[in-house]
Amino acid sequence: MKKTISLIKMVILVSIISIFLACQKPAVTFTIAEEDGIEVISNSGQPDKPKLKVELKELFTLQGYDEELNPDENAFYHLKKMTITPDGSIYIFDDTSYCITKYNSNGEYELNFLKQGEGPGEILRPNFIRLYSNSLEIIVQEYYTMHFFNFEGIYLETRTMNETVPFRIPMKMLPLTNNTTVMTRLGLDVRGDDRFNDGFFIKDIALCDSTFTPIKVLPETIELAVKDRKKDVDNSFITKFTLVASENLIYVYNRSKWEYRIDCYDLELNKTKTILMPTDPIKYSQNELEFIEENFVGSYVSEKYWKEIFDTKLCLNYLHFDKTNNLLIAEKVANLDSNSVSFDVFRDGVYLNSFEYKIDPEDYHPMNQDFMFKVQDGRFYAYSETNNRVKVFEIGI
Repeated sequence: MKKTISLIKMVILVSIISIFLACQKPAVTFTIAEEDGIEVISNSGQPDKPKLKVELKELFTLQGYDEELNPDENAFYHLKKMTITPDGSIYIFDDTSYCITKYNSNGEYELNFLKQGEGPGEILRPNFIRLYSNSLEIIVQEYYTMHFFNFEGIYLETRTMNETVPFRIPMKMLPLTNNTTVMTRLGLDVRGDDRFNDGFFIKDIALCDSTFTPIKVLPETIELAVKDRKKDVDNSFITKFTLVASENLIYVYNRSKWEYRIDCYDLELNKTKTILMPTDPIKYSQNELEFIEENFVGSYVSEKYWKEIFDTKLCLNYLHFDKTNNLLIAEKVANLDSNSVSFDVFRDGVYLNSFEYKIDPEDYHPMNQDFMFKVQDGRFYAYSETNNRVKVFEIGI
C-alpha cells in the first residue's frame, strides 16, 4: 500500500513538474518556411522580445527660423526634404529659401548652398525637388534632371535623363553602396482598346547603373483600373513603394490597406525573403474623420470620394533601417486620438517589439507627408512642421 501511495505521489510530482516546464517554454512568435526558394518569415503579431524597450535619448534640436526662438537667417524656413550622409551630417532642403542647409553631426550649422535659377546647379521648380545622398555626393532630383554636389556644397555636374530611359522621372531613388541606384516609377499598362477602362497602373522597381539606365526591372502590377483611381487612390495615396536598404538587402513595402508584407531583395534585385505580419483593418476614428474633412477635403482630397479613400488606414506608412543596431523599423500611420506614431521593430525579419513617439496634434497628416521621421546609423530624426524643428535622438535597445 505504501509503495502504491509513493508511486502515486511520484506520478503527481512528475506531472506537476512537466506542466511547470511546459509553461516555461517560450511562446512561438514566428515561423520560417521556404516557398519557391524564398524564405518566408511569418510573425504571429506577438513580440518575440516582450521585455525589449527602445529608448530614445535626445541629443539636440535643429530649430528652423523663428522670429523669437531662432532669428538666424541661415536657418531653414520650412523643411521640404532631408538627407543624412555617412558621417552624420544633415542636409535640409528649404522650399522657402530654395537652398540646402548643412549641419554637422552635432547639430551645428556649417553652410548653405543651392539656389533658384536656370544656371549650372540651380533649380527651376523648387516644389518638385527630391534630395538624396550616397557615400560621395549630394543628389538633387528635379523631375528628370539630377544635380550633383560634394559634401561641401560645391557643384559638380548635372545629368539630364534621356527621353528614351524608362525611369526618366522616378518616384523614388535609393542609392546603394555599389555605385548603383534602385529607382521606382508609376506607369500605365493598357491591355485593351479602351485606354480609360482597360488601363491598369504598373509600379516598377529597377536597378540602374551610374547613368540611371536600368540593368534589371521588376514589374509589379496593380490590378487597379484607371477609372477607379480617383475613388481608391486619390493623390497616389496607395500607389507608392516605400523602400530602404541595409548593407546587403533592399526592403520594399507596397503600400496597402489590407496586407502587412515586406519583400526583401539582394543588391541585384533577386528576391530572397518575405516578412509577414497579421493585420486587421484599422478604421479611422470619428475624431480623425472630422479632422480630415475639416482640413483636407477639397484641397488634398476630392469631395466626392474622401469617405471611400479614408475608410481604412494603411497598414504601414514608411520603412526605415538602422544599420548601427541592425533593425528594420516599420512606421505606422499616425493616430490622432493618442497623438502618437507606433513603430514595429524587426531584426532578421523577426518582430521584436514596438515603440511609440508622441507628435503634436497639428502635425497629424493623413495624406502621409514625405517626411516626418528618419532613421539612420543609430539615430532617430523627428520633424515637427508645427514647431519647424528637427529633434535628433540616439536609439538605445
